[in-house]
This record gives sequence, C-alpha cells and structure tokens, in this order.
Amino acid sequence: MKPKFFKTITGQKIPLPVFFPDATRAVIKSLDSKDILNTKTPGILINTFHLSQTPGKSVIKTFKGIRNYMNWNGAAISDSGG
Repeated sequence: MKPKFFKTITGQKIPLPVFFPDATRAVIKSLDSKDILNTKTPGILINTFHLSQTPGKSVIKTFKGIRNYMNWNGAAISDSGG
C-alpha cells in the first residue's frame, strides 16, 4: 500500500494522516520556534477569524503573509473559527 500525500501550494508533500498543532493566534503556546522545528511538524493550524481581530489584516500584510509573520517555513492551514 502506497502512502497517501497531499501537496501544499508551496509544493511541500505531506504524508497523511498528519497532526497539525493549533496556533489559533499564530502562536503555539507551549513551544518556541526552535522547539517546533525540532518536532519536524510539517504544518500548523491557524484561525482566520482570530487573526483578523488581533493582530489584524494590516499587520499580516506588513509582513507579506502569515508565514512571514510567524517566521514559519512549513505549511499553514486555517479555519474560519465558526
């Protein structure tokens, strides 16, 4: 049986099933950036609604995207919070 993958818009292939830690407001509370990298986590889950409230769209635009804002090179998926 071949492993299943999904491909991100950045071209990264991620094996399924996968666990993405929750970073609702673009922060994983219990880990710093170095620790997250050491876990080899392929991606994180963010929340569009919460980020639109704080820090707000203009701040994320200043950083040219959520991944730059978070200093994260892995995949980022979001939900609407609804």
